[in-house]
Amino acid sequence: MTGEDEPPDTSPTDAAQRMRRHRARRRAGLTCVSVDIHDDQIAFLVRQRLLDRKARRDRAAIKQAVEALLEETRRLRDPTPAELARDGIGIELIINHETIDLLVEQNFLDKSEMNNNNSIRESLPEFVRRACNKYISSFRR
Repeated sequence: MTGEDEPPDTSPTDAAQRMRRHRARRRAGLTCVSVDIHDDQIAFLVRQRLLDRKARRDRAAIKQAVEALLEETRRLRDPTPAELARDGIGIELIINHETIDLLVEQNFLDKSEMNNNNSIRESLPEFVRRACNKYISSFRR
């Protein structure tokens, strides 16, 4: 069999494979970047327990550690309701005007802030904490 009789090689080139991976990542909302990581930064990942000390030169482990660090940073800056509730119970409340009046009357909320949702939201935890303590103490008598 001569070279002319052989079927042409139809396997994708390396460049075509890279382009396919690039397009697939883009469709998934991902961006691939290459970064240089200094030994001090790797030591930081180890100290944060994101990277095992034995994996200090393992590129895949370093990649996972950096991804975990980015995800943790995102959560700290933009927590989801489930993440906010991790240390307690997350609830959604609909507050009526009488409750807002009570917050003002009990000095948990300044009267000038009655229409400010953020101020109302910030005043509620202390109000609930005190109300719960008062309720619990009534059973201890």
